[in-house]
Amino acid sequence: MKKFMAALLALILITNCVLIYFAAENTKLMRELLSKDFSSEQVPENPEQNTAVVPDAPVSGNGSTTELLRVVDEKYLTPPNDWIFDFHIANTADCEIFIEALIITDNGGENQFFANKYERPELLEMMMGPEFETTPLLPGDIMHWNDAHPGENLTDRTYQFIFRGSDGKEYTATFEYRLIMEFGEDIPGFSTDYSTDSGKDLYTLRHDAAFSAEVYDGVFWVPANTLGKSGYSNNNIYEMVSETPEVKQREIGTLYEALQLY
Repeated sequence: MKKFMAALLALILITNCVLIYFAAENTKLMRELLSKDFSSEQVPENPEQNTAVVPDAPVSGNGSTTELLRVVDEKYLTPPNDWIFDFHIANTADCEIFIEALIITDNGGENQFFANKYERPELLEMMMGPEFETTPLLPGDIMHWNDAHPGENLTDRTYQFIFRGSDGKEYTATFEYRLIMEFGEDIPGFSTDYSTDSGKDLYTLRHDAAFSAEVYDGVFWVPANTLGKSGYSNNNIYEMVSETPEVKQREIGTLYEALQLY
């Protein structure tokens, strides 16, 4: 019985000591808190409380971007009053790039269409897939996209593709076209007279083009001359225009020559 009472007293003593210790610590902590100046202290940021989405800033246009590609040319609306655009954009930068936006401008700025991850993101998904925000276009790789609609009221159209590089810089690819509604020699600045042209290059055809770009698994985009060069200059072909279909069939032997003729 004496041993039990001694153990009980010892337990009570230890408990009191623990309570006294924690009481002292609490008092010390309260004094520190009361004496502390919170006026200049930064409150740690809680990422779960910062969920507001802020749209990306528009393109600055201050000349700080790098042009991957810029095309300024004429384009036929074919069939008449329809436009069909096909884009192949190569990443010529030294880093990975990510598609951020597409700006389409019509009729000298009269109309502008903007697509990014907040507005019409499905267009960017068509280029790089549903995870376009985190899917890079690697250096040397090619992105493909096309667009086609009726365009009765269009006079010109510009496509600007905006990328963000893993180096933090902005990269753009721009295609600027004056639109031609139909074929004809009366179009200002355009002529189909090749009677004095001894070369083999045409409007969108280059005889010495040399490239091979994979646009799909096992499918490669190659120049027309891959299936055979041309044996004719443009003025030779021009003289052949008035020949009968039988003569043309006999004389034309490669795809490139057929493109020259037609």
